[in-house]
Amino acid sequence: MLNDRAKQILLKGRKATKEEIKYAKSVGYWSDNEILTHDDGMILLNNIIPTLSKEKLVDNFLYSLSTRNLVYRSGLSAYANSFNMPVHGFPLTKNHICCEICLDLSYATLRSINDIRIHMFALGGLLQRSVTSLYYNLEFTSKLPHQIPNENDINILKNIFRLINTVDKNISAPKLSQIIAKNKIIKSNSEERRMLLETLGFLGILETNEHKGFMNYYTNRKYQDHTRKSSRGDYEYPVDWWKASDGINNKAVKFWFTKYEKELIE
Repeated sequence: MLNDRAKQILLKGRKATKEEIKYAKSVGYWSDNEILTHDDGMILLNNIIPTLSKEKLVDNFLYSLSTRNLVYRSGLSAYANSFNMPVHGFPLTKNHICCEICLDLSYATLRSINDIRIHMFALGGLLQRSVTSLYYNLEFTSKLPHQIPNENDINILKNIFRLINTVDKNISAPKLSQIIAKNKIIKSNSEERRMLLETLGFLGILETNEHKGFMNYYTNRKYQDHTRKSSRGDYEYPVDWWKASDGINNKAVKFWFTKYEKELIE
């Protein structure tokens, strides 16, 4: 089970007292900043991915939908961004100021692990999608217990899919988020819904023929950012390109939600 006291201390950030920080550290929620190079982060990420259970990540994601325990939601998003990412090193040439594959902004810098965890707990999403940030996310995610979703969880995702099949074909992700809120499909704020829809994009469920999610291969972050449709509400690739006319990729639904495909695919 989650430690609510440690969670609240983590969310306090700099306002936490020394005594509170000591407690949160003792239960593994609070970490001091540490220097981690891009290349060491790539090694750590590559090593942790095979140890993770896709079934557990999916179950925890679904479990988060009705409970709103958002930290359980972020792991699947991080995994989707990681498992097909090619092993790569940081480009140390003068004309490269960041990694073109994952957009890590520095080869070696002080990493704020707590900022990553705060994002996981508060919004259920990713602070960044660099190899180091993804590793810290999955390292914490791997320690979470395996939760079993209930019927309400399945119905929330099913109702989102049903809604997509009924709305105007020109509806984009930001507008879909508003319609989800209007129909009270899931308890959430706009940022939580944005990250939820972004996750469905990363999974390849909400994608386009040209702009794919990461189920089969990874698209470099440099390309993602150069093609980003910021006019649609500053959503991440590929769901920023998606419209309701693109529909739902049922192959991706079957790949990720294998145990629940009969309930989710109509």
